[in-house]
Amino acid sequence: MTAGQELVFGILGYKEKREWVALALEFDIRGYGTTFSAALKQLMDLVETQVAFALFKKQPEMIWKAADPIWFEVYTQARRELLVLPSKKPSTSPYRAAAASIPHSFMISKLNQFAPVHASA
Repeated sequence: MTAGQELVFGILGYKEKREWVALALEFDIRGYGTTFSAALKQLMDLVETQVAFALFKKQPEMIWKAADPIWFEVYTQARRELLVLPSKKPSTSPYRAAAASIPHSFMISKLNQFAPVHASA
């Protein structure tokens, strides 16, 4: 990552019984809440925790674990519906498509937080 870049990932929202689920597709992490916004907030906290843990372990490959391919297909369809539906006509889809990012500054602060301290001789 270079300065100013962000880690962007897709999010699929859907209802499971009476609760909203926000699924980060590239991480296979789910946030839950009574509203889609609440589920997104929990999801962002979980994603940041996962990224911080992977950086702490010095294993950035731990960040990425894709959800099942079917979820990517559902996400793609939900995005298409957002693009073709006129804004006056409400969507009947049970899914929401969104995207989020983790700012590069967050990544740098986590790397610095876990960087080894070298004592001077």
